[in-house]
Amino acid sequence: MGDISPGCYTQKILPSGAVIQGQTVTWTDKRGKNRTGKVSPNGRVLIQSDKFVARWRDENGKLCKKCTGCTSREAAQHFLRQRELEVERIKAGILTREELTQSAQAQIPLAQHLAVFRTHLSAKDSTAEHVDRTIDKVETFFDETGLRSIQDFTRGVMETWVVEQKTIPKRRNPIHKTAKIASPRTINSYLVACKTFLNWCVETSRLSVNPLAKFKKLNEVVDKRKRRRSLSSEELERLENAALSRKRRNKRTGEEVALIYRTFAGTGFRANELSSVKVSQVDIERHEIHLEAADEKSKKGTRQPITQELAVRLGDWIRSRAKNPTDKLFHFDTDSIGNTFRRDCQWAGIPYKTDDGRTIDVHSLRRTYGTMLARAGVPLTTTQRLMRHSTPELTAKLYIDVEPIDIAEALEKLPKLSK
Repeated sequence: MGDISPGCYTQKILPSGAVIQGQTVTWTDKRGKNRTGKVSPNGRVLIQSDKFVARWRDENGKLCKKCTGCTSREAAQHFLRQRELEVERIKAGILTREELTQSAQAQIPLAQHLAVFRTHLSAKDSTAEHVDRTIDKVETFFDETGLRSIQDFTRGVMETWVVEQKTIPKRRNPIHKTAKIASPRTINSYLVACKTFLNWCVETSRLSVNPLAKFKKLNEVVDKRKRRRSLSSEELERLENAALSRKRRNKRTGEEVALIYRTFAGTGFRANELSSVKVSQVDIERHEIHLEAADEKSKKGTRQPITQELAVRLGDWIRSRAKNPTDKLFHFDTDSIGNTFRRDCQWAGIPYKTDDGRTIDVHSLRRTYGTMLARAGVPLTTTQRLMRHSTPELTAKLYIDVEPIDIAEALEKLPKLSK
């Protein structure tokens, strides 16, 4: 049988204004309530909790001790009886300790689970942007499906939600003026976020299994909403000229914007990667830019080779600005440079969307980098390393544009057959 005992003593610094009489200490706390404690041998005050502590033995005979959170002996006795009944049910084979733990986790609000999950993601060196995006997608899914507990998450709930996303137009972002049907890529992003969260729930004994473990992603190829294209050399030249000639309302000069575009197209850097580069990371003599591991997508870090022409332009830029080594090479964020790029393209007469439905954005400059390498005859494996991809297939599939004229020129290089 278990037992109930008064709360444990905790040591605290002797409060100011306390009155000591023998081994007893009395004082008035911040709320104006009179408190009493005992003097410890080291001159501190021992304060006994007003909440009872329960002790009992689990199904393996191990002694368990837990604060009941109750100030009433009767309520504490009820708490103890509930724990003993749980032990009896486990011994009888009615339920397992794991099921009992998961049942208790089901009573915890989703917000508390996500708060711990956020800490877990942050501890894995995930970027703050990735953590916020993942948490936001999980919260949005629970809101739209009306789920109140992680135990209610089933494969059927996800399947119903996917069907709704594919058939019912929705406007997630208040900036969007029209409602749209979610693309497979958008749906997959929510699926990945929920899968990551549920895997963590299994690892921390919040769930026994992940209901989405075998749920496959949608095919993004058959319904690809955004088909990005690269810029031609002529379009890239027009874009730089537009950057130099167009009037600007912000502090960035046309010279800086033009050099930003040229650096994107000459390194294949992503927007958040280039925005993180400091002056000290640019090695003009060796013709390379050092990207820190914390700022690279793969978290490995790299020394990206650049052409002599780009190295000279960057060197002139740094000297003209007389920047400190710890200063940023360029000053922009992903949103502002995206808006600037769109306006410069309009000024240069570069269409946002072509007749075949392909579009351009800042990330198109990374695709331009890969395409220019391919057209220059650089081997695919080398292009893969320069673009820092995991496989050559990814480079060939997503980041190299092959035009019909390129294919025709390649065929003309085949050896001529003799008659």
